Amino acid sequence: MKLYSLLSLLFLAGCTQPIIANESYSLAEISLHNTSSDCWIIINNSVYDITEYVSMHPGGGSILQGCGTNSTILFETRPSGSNTPHSTNARNTLINYLLGEVE
Repeated sequence: MKLYSLLSLLFLAGCTQPIIANESYSLAEISLHNTSSDCWIIINNSVYDITEYVSMHPGGGSILQGCGTNSTILFETRPSGSNTPHSTNARNTLINYLLGEVE
């Protein structure tokens, strides 16, 4: 799904926080953000800066496995946790950290 379509759906669903994510980032740039104090992830071709969320993650440090990488499979399977996709609540929380898309 294109980012524009996703943002339109969020608006229609009543999302009240403005989401500005018209940037694109290279895999090389994303890979530089690979620590607990600077953590970007890719999920479904979207880039998120989850640095502020790392310390709040209910799964503890397992979130650090994805820093600087494509974390789609980790997010959808949670191999070090319940082995199930993340909840709707987790997906809604993720939206707050959206930076843009992968180039």
